Amino acid sequence: MPTELLHWLILAAKGLIIGIAVSAPVGAVGVLVIRRALAYHPWNGFFAGLGGAFGDAIFASMAGFGLTAITDVLNAWQWPLRAGGGVILLIIGVALIIHIKKTYNSPREVDKRPMRRRKAFLAGLALTLGNPVIALTFFAVFAAAGLTSNPVNYVDTGILVVTIFLGTALWFLALSFSAYAVIRRHGERAARIFDVFAAGLLIVIGLFALFSPV
Repeated sequence: MPTELLHWLILAAKGLIIGIAVSAPVGAVGVLVIRRALAYHPWNGFFAGLGGAFGDAIFASMAGFGLTAITDVLNAWQWPLRAGGGVILLIIGVALIIHIKKTYNSPREVDKRPMRRRKAFLAGLALTLGNPVIALTFFAVFAAAGLTSNPVNYVDTGILVVTIFLGTALWFLALSFSAYAVIRRHGERAARIFDVFAAGLLIVIGLFALFSPV
């Protein structure tokens, strides 16, 4: 196997692992993925995750291709962005608590409306872009991989960005369908328990975004 091809394969494997590692911790996007999978269908949950993966790819591109000017703007607006994201998460968490108190209906029908999926995608994208800390994470990743040098290695950087996107998307695909399968197996009570957990977690993350030091 040519040395260059082996290098690209190793880089692609690293990108997949990074994508999974960045998205694996349960955060706002992960909760959104599971919640939409339960409320509508696993594909709807996946589209929320796809929005998050796209946001990760944007941040990874900024880090890899040296778009420091955009990153400086994001850092300058870090608190307003975090505060806005925190308010949105608080609203979602409170709305979910109200929903739990009113009633609970397990997902029984596949919702194929494109608008639902577009909204899910945009919600996942907004939550990701509203967290500039992720951009700093990718700058650290690319620095560790030695890809922040000038001039930019476009091939290596492109491979890493694409595979990070794929790794993140694959993780959220597995998360969405796994959560749906577990809830379908264990019934409405399990779904209700998750909703309570999700509402609490969203509120905690929202409060942390609002009141944590920048």
